[in-house]
Amino acid sequence: MALVGRRDDRNFGYGRQLSYAGSQALKDMFCGSHYCTVKAHSDRWRAFVKWRRSGTYCLLRERCAHEGR
Repeated sequence: MALVGRRDDRNFGYGRQLSYAGSQALKDMFCGSHYCTVKAHSDRWRAFVKWRRSGTYCLLRERCAHEGR
């Protein structure tokens, strides 16, 4: 799949949607082979994106900033 947009550095060059960019980067990295590896990493990527969007990340970041980490 070709890279889109003017900024090739944002989300691996696949656009603004984090979940799509990560899974496309994995597919390109493994070149269509190793289906189980791509599936496992894609599942983990989706779980990360879900966690990132949940707001828990923001709460942890604020707590760490408050504690001086």
